[in-house]
Amino acid sequence: YGLLLGSHPGGISDAFLHAVSESCRSQMEADRAHSVPWSRHLLARLRVLTGAHILAGPQAVAWNPHFRSVMSSTGWPPHGGAPGHVLMQGSTGSGDVALILLDEYPPDVRAQVLAALSVGSCPGSRTWVLRKVSESATAEHDKGAMCRLGGRLVL
Repeated sequence: YGLLLGSHPGGISDAFLHAVSESCRSQMEADRAHSVPWSRHLLARLRVLTGAHILAGPQAVAWNPHFRSVMSSTGWPPHGGAPGHVLMQGSTGSGDVALILLDEYPPDVRAQVLAALSVGSCPGSRTWVLRKVSESATAEHDKGAMCRLGGRLVL
């Protein structure tokens, strides 16, 4: 609370505090349901290793200092525009690299997210998909969707 007060010298409204509380509650519910709490330090390192400019998937986060563009998974499916275009917003064209946190999306929309990536990619762009390893029907479905789109396993 002290950090919020320091960054808002004019005071903090009840509506703002309520929005923060709802965002935290939404994050906790998503984490319990299917999310992986990715460390911002891990993401920063992956940004360096992959060269990614675009991050798609973090819950309740609209900005990350290491990425030019961030798309929260809570906004899927996107409203307006083609899904691939919205997912790759912030792209400047050829050569852009995206990092997708696939586990942050509900299992029933992951194939759509992956398909949107293949539709939205510009020539010369690349997409890295980060997902936790598990033996489940959902994992097999994810792997199948990635293989159909020409994905390769990188360890």
